[in-house]
This record gives sequence, C-alpha cells and structure tokens, in this order.
Amino acid sequence: MCRACGQATADCGQVLPARLRGRLLTDHGPATLHVTDPSVERVTLMRVLRAELGIGLTEVKAVLGQVLAGAYSGTLPEVEYLARKLRRAGVDAVSYPPLRHCGRRGLEQVPGSKVLPVSGVRRTSA
Repeated sequence: MCRACGQATADCGQVLPARLRGRLLTDHGPATLHVTDPSVERVTLMRVLRAELGIGLTEVKAVLGQVLAGAYSGTLPEVEYLARKLRRAGVDAVSYPPLRHCGRRGLEQVPGSKVLPVSGVRRTSA
C-alpha cells in the first residue's frame, strides 16, 4: 500500500484485505457461483473447494450445498476465480455478476459489472 495516497493493489493468489473486500461488496454487491450441470461429480467439486478455500471436510460440505443451490457468493473476482478453477477440473461453473432491484423492471445487472469472457464457457439464461 502506498503511504502517500493509500492506493493498494491485489494480485491473484493474495488475500484481499477485509476492508477492501467489504467495500467491493458494499459498492457492487455479491456475485454468485453456479454449477450448470446438476449431475456434476461432487467429489471433484469438494476437492477444488477444499484446495482453493483452505477448508476442511466439515466446512466443505456446507459450502458444497451453497454452490449446488446457487447460493455461494462473494466478490466478483473471488467467485470468477473459483469458477475458473472448477472449469479446469472439468466442472461447468459460471460466475454471475451482482443483480440489483429496479422497481417495476425487476432485477438487472449492475452497470459496469461483467463476467470476463473465458473460451469454452457457455452462459445459459437464468
């Protein structure tokens, strides 16, 4: 972090400071992780989640339930990182950017948020 201006950067593999993570979630809302194939091999999912999140068997079962239900969320970079790791392991996973409520129009994508394109990924309409 720059002592003069307070500017900070984060690289892949580094833990995002809680203050910055909270600010991202506040400013942009949480992104969600979706596994598009309900018959996915759960052992593969658990292996990737344990390795990437650094959690044990007890915790991974709870996270697995959230992922399969489409309820696992985090910052868009966190969720996209997990989705990419899952795709590399053969799991069809997609990160969805935060949605916001727009009165009568319902939910829409937050302006300026997007999922980075990755070759070979199919997006399905929700």
